[in-house]
Amino acid sequence: MIRIELDEASLGATRSAISPLRDAFCAMHPALPGRHPSWPYRERVVRAREVWREDDRLRPLWDLFAEGRRVVSDFLLPRPFGTVHVHEEPAALRATDPAFVREQVAVCYPGTADTPFVRPCL
Repeated sequence: MIRIELDEASLGATRSAISPLRDAFCAMHPALPGRHPSWPYRERVVRAREVWREDDRLRPLWDLFAEGRRVVSDFLLPRPFGTVHVHEEPAALRATDPAFVREQVAVCYPGTADTPFVRPCL
């Protein structure tokens, strides 16, 4: 048996809500550069990587992870707020305060403030 003890702050930071955005990210995670998925996923991962490299709309995200960064900022994957409607989380992302985005970029993705990946988020 595994026993996990949480203090009040840890419990408050626990993400247990439904998040279509996080589900989508987790589905893409095995296809990130440097990952070596197990055999049941290899075929899907090969195809996903092809799409990531070929689709210009996804290129900035691919480039971000291809550079070896493994941190995902809260402005990209905010704490879920319990929605089941996939359109609500992107709307919340679009409403993110640009000052918060700049702060997170400086911490999580130094040197990328003027890149195509960040510009649409401001």
